[in-house]
Amino acid sequence: MKVLVVDDRKSVLENMIHHTKSIESIDECDTTLSAPDAIEMLKEKQYDVAFLDIEMPIMNGITLAKKLKDIYPKINIVFITGHKEYAIDSYRVGASDFLVKPISKKAILASLDNLRNPIEPVALKKKPLEARCFGKFSLFADGTPIAYRYSKTEELVAYLIYMNGTPVTMGELLGIIWEDAPVSNNMKAYLRKLISELKSILKTHDAEKALIKTRNEISVSPEFFDCDYFEFLKGNPKFVNKYQGEFMIQYSWAEYWGGGMGDDY
Repeated sequence: MKVLVVDDRKSVLENMIHHTKSIESIDECDTTLSAPDAIEMLKEKQYDVAFLDIEMPIMNGITLAKKLKDIYPKINIVFITGHKEYAIDSYRVGASDFLVKPISKKAILASLDNLRNPIEPVALKKKPLEARCFGKFSLFADGTPIAYRYSKTEELVAYLIYMNGTPVTMGELLGIIWEDAPVSNNMKAYLRKLISELKSILKTHDAEKALIKTRNEISVSPEFFDCDYFEFLKGNPKFVNKYQGEFMIQYSWAEYWGGGMGDDY
């Protein structure tokens, strides 16, 4: 859900940001010190809930709530204030709740559980690629294994995924893929072919932005991949339990990670 917080005190906004960061159902929390700015923000983005201070200069929270509802009638209003006497006025404009400062995380959660206008769950957008790292490494698009012209292209993308978004130099890639063999111009040219093929594969599956390349470094953006390894690193219990000690078993450079993590889990 998307949340907007409007209060003329910066400390209140910081407190709300702190609490909403740890609330799983909140995807975005935007803030502003200005009621007129809040109106413009709602014109640009649809918010599910607006937490509004009642006592603000230029425009009070009651008036602001009415203007926000004119723009988006389904927005849920939760008033925040230091004075309980405004409660009756707040409910006259169809507020979902009325919170007295200082606001706690518990109070925010209670408000979100009792919103007047139910929030439709947003379907998670499927990521264009799926990487399976436990056992043998494989990369899929729409459930189908990726086909490569060069076998080492698969090793290239496997290593970039292993690095989890950390940029890798061309020199490091040469050392990894060719196992510290003396570097030659032919080897460098071959690496450029591998990178070119990977770019082409990603573009075919609308994921060209998954590859980030500078003059001498390259990395992947994890957000483009559904990946058991990435979920494991986040501590997702499903994937922590799924890991059985085998990790990208076809690559010698992955043995240390697989063996080390097997000892810990």
